Amino acid sequence: MTDHGVAIVTGGASGIGLAIARALLGDGWKLIIADLAQGPLDAAHAELERLRPNATKSVIMDVADEASVIAGLEGCEDGFGPVRGLVNSAGIGRDTPFFETSVEVFRKVLDINLVGTFIVAREAGKLMRTHGRGAIVNIASISGQRGNLGRSAYGASKGGVITLTQVMACELAPENIRVNAIAPGPVETPLV
Repeated sequence: MTDHGVAIVTGGASGIGLAIARALLGDGWKLIIADLAQGPLDAAHAELERLRPNATKSVIMDVADEASVIAGLEGCEDGFGPVRGLVNSAGIGRDTPFFETSVEVFRKVLDINLVGTFIVAREAGKLMRTHGRGAIVNIASISGQRGNLGRSAYGASKGGVITLTQVMACELAPENIRVNAIAPGPVETPLV
């Protein structure tokens, strides 16, 4: 099995993030899974440890809180390996008609889905830059490409993720950091 280094997976305790973590672990990556709640994070960590012992760390992280992200990544490579990958999978969804979407909800969705993607990518990208290479994958959505009913906040946030990814790809290419986004349609997860 090839050792690719360490990949960080936000939203790694469930849904798409956990599925990605399983796949990366099977492909030879070590993992740092980050999520908000200790219980689901512990359960995901235990599952991943059964698949490949001593290859996963877990950390409580609020992606929308810069201090939480910085604290969560501080010393993450120590005795574990170089961070060479990031999957920004943490996110929330809302299916609320436009006129019923409050500013508070709109901002919360943007903070988690878009600002959170930016913060984690910036901080993980700094680690990758020190190693001369890396790869970042941002989870966008089909809702970020096409308008849909009830998706004003979610669609705007994921459209922002797509544009952010394009900017990052241009700016980080000289650092040998590849940046891409995927835009899945509806996926049966606890979020959906």
